[in-house]
Amino acid sequence: MNWSRKQVILISIVLSVVVLSAILVPVLVITLRTDDPIYIASDEDFLNYDFPGSGTAVDPFIIEDLFIKEKPDALGFAIEIKYTTSHFIIQNCEFIGYYWGSIVLNQVAKGTAKILNNNLHDFGLYCIACFGSDEIIIANNTLSNGYYGIFLEECHNSLVEDNTCHSTVNGIRVTYSDSVMIQNNILSLNDYGIYNLASSNIIIQNNEVLGRYSSESAGTGSDMLGPAIWIVSGNRTLITNNTCSFHPSAGIKLRHSHFCNVSFNILRDNRGTEEGMGIFLWKSNYSTIFYNLISSNDAGGTLLMYSYNNTFHHNGFVDNGDGVIYHAMEYYSEFNIWYDTLLLEGNFWSSWDYLIPYPIEGSISTDPYPLSSNPLT
Repeated sequence: MNWSRKQVILISIVLSVVVLSAILVPVLVITLRTDDPIYIASDEDFLNYDFPGSGTAVDPFIIEDLFIKEKPDALGFAIEIKYTTSHFIIQNCEFIGYYWGSIVLNQVAKGTAKILNNNLHDFGLYCIACFGSDEIIIANNTLSNGYYGIFLEECHNSLVEDNTCHSTVNGIRVTYSDSVMIQNNILSLNDYGIYNLASSNIIIQNNEVLGRYSSESAGTGSDMLGPAIWIVSGNRTLITNNTCSFHPSAGIKLRHSHFCNVSFNILRDNRGTEEGMGIFLWKSNYSTIFYNLISSNDAGGTLLMYSYNNTFHHNGFVDNGDGVIYHAMEYYSEFNIWYDTLLLEGNFWSSWDYLIPYPIEGSISTDPYPLSSNPLT
């Protein structure tokens, strides 16, 4: 059979349309698929869903690969689980736009819940929130655009690690939850980074906490944003090996917090001439601050207000103060020690003129053993 040129062209077009349809239609169906919200208020409610697993420690229910997007004018949560004793894992899900929160757990039994590898964004109040649930594991999640990234209240002995949280008001908040470990998280462009309220024996380590302050934001209200790490009534907190920068309040702020260990942190480029400093202690006593690099903070390196019996040694204070060097300041504070009492070694001060002792601004305190070289370089 002899085909005309027009017929050949027409057949080619038809075949192309058929092939493209076979490829694109399934993709569109997958893209547009939206799962229903999950609500579980008892162990029996797990059976209303077709989740793999049996709810035991070795065979937990697996809630995974869900895509849940809030419907217009809807409130509530993407997943809410409460009053359960079954073991479960929420993993590899994407949730968008729920006003009250993406994942909320309330009164689930100790050590039964894991929240892993989820992408949660554009939410209202909570991205991940847990209440009255001990030994929760929250790991490897990406959270963005909302009020609280991760919120724990009365969740003792929990683990928050390897999460990425950005563009929230408060990245990670721990309230009334003792012995929580917060480690290896990346927090950026949040108003507050990590906030511990009334929780003791918290470990905050190996986190990168970068604020939203920049030269362009000066004078726009950004000076009212909070610290990178803020401890309020949190005794015996360990803060170590964190990088805290670009927050206008402080890199680390302790308020009514005692017996804390602040060590091996990098606290630099915190901007804001009122409170943009490396470390700020307010009514906080008996803490040890050592081997921290505290540099290029606008309002100063360290400020103590109404704080007593703290020890500073082997810190590197470099180029702090905006125009005027303020490395360390004490006001209404007494009995603070600025050297290692065993080694008789103090701190490095980039403005030291080799006169001994090195004076602490605003007080009679001094560093009698200033270091000639920075122990952190």
